[in-house]
Amino acid sequence: MSQTGNAEVRKGTVSKCPSCGAALAAFASVCGACGHELSDVDANRTITSIVQRFEVVEREVADEGLRGGARERELLKRKARVIRDFPVPNVREDLQQLLYYIQPKIVPSVKPDPNAEDWRAKFVEVLARARNAYRDDSAALGRFDELERAIQSDVATDLKIKAKRNPVLVALLGGV
Repeated sequence: MSQTGNAEVRKGTVSKCPSCGAALAAFASVCGACGHELSDVDANRTITSIVQRFEVVEREVADEGLRGGARERELLKRKARVIRDFPVPNVREDLQQLLYYIQPKIVPSVKPDPNAEDWRAKFVEVLARARNAYRDDSAALGRFDELERAIQSDVATDLKIKAKRNPVLVALLGGV
């Protein structure tokens, strides 16, 4: 807050419920006054930003004329940098959607993204921030625990998945 002459000037935005008009608390996902579930049309802005950065990387690599393995290695390297460097949002809904966006990229039972380890590190970072933002929401914390369990697997599970994807591996392991 600052003063100009005799008038006070307040900075910031007061969010109001679209249903009842009550002021909303920071990070609210439900209106405390009427129970209206809030959704932000810009909630995917973080994911949109990541996808746009990936598109820029793809265009840059294409413009450099790289082909084959060199192209794939450069894409992998540059996408890893985008994943590591993009800022984690503070908005609760963005955090939650980002977790749901990242999780399939690192689940062992799904074909993992080539940058799975970078995604895994970012997932841990986003998860920590989401747990803090939702610290008073036991239902959301329970969903976050489920997401975390889904990305964890033991060596045996990983071997089973790899064997399904590559029958030659099964033959080699069977011969040993």
